[in-house]
Amino acid sequence: MIEHALAHYTPEHWPQRLMAEVHRPADARTAPGVLVVHGGSWSGRTPADMTRIARYLARRGFVAVNVGYRRAPAHLFPAALRDLRQALAWMATHADRLGMDPERIGAFGYSAGAHLASLLALVDAGTGEHPRLRAVVAGGIPADLTRWPQSPVVKRFLGVSYRSDPQLWVEASPLAHVSAASPPFFLYHGGLDRLVEPDQSRRLHARLTAAGVRCELHEVQMHGHLSMFVLNRSARRRGADFLADVLQPPVPPQP
Repeated sequence: MIEHALAHYTPEHWPQRLMAEVHRPADARTAPGVLVVHGGSWSGRTPADMTRIARYLARRGFVAVNVGYRRAPAHLFPAALRDLRQALAWMATHADRLGMDPERIGAFGYSAGAHLASLLALVDAGTGEHPRLRAVVAGGIPADLTRWPQSPVVKRFLGVSYRSDPQLWVEASPLAHVSAASPPFFLYHGGLDRLVEPDQSRRLHARLTAAGVRCELHEVQMHGHLSMFVLNRSARRRGADFLADVLQPPVPPQP
């Protein structure tokens, strides 16, 4: 049985009051958690797009926290990233109430949501300043924003053109933050994706692998960007399998 609740995850001083859908097994005590992040070109869509995935994760034994975030162009980068960092901190702080283990939190995002979740995991990896993500499932990820220097979508998200501030486009790209401290990744992508080219996932996979980070890439040839998200259940299942494997409880030491 799955329980569902809504919660505000932002403190009173936050620039905008933001909500999270919490989906959890009714008997959750110390379940792993998953931060679920929707896409929409950083400017549209809502957490409702990810409700199906969040409920599936809850059925698989995770506490799934499906969050909203501030969107462009009213709120420019890094506003959305800061929102996710706050959401992760809220999950860790309320872990007992959620029935969740704060040391075993992963993320699941698609498209712009995959970008934000991955950026959160990679930027904060090894810093010790914030709760950290232990694993990431990222579908259809825009991993290197500099590959689209003329994109009005990316410019709307960052607030400046590539020509005006190329370094900001680099800093906003998950690919630029890969290190040996990065958490394990499961990447999936539609082979016919014309909105976000499959090479984006391939290059991130190569960079993570070269850094010695566990990374799996699942590419489905007959799907585009939207159909991969809506129709491909194998990616959802394999992503959940990956999270279950990485976030399983540590084996206690033998006496």
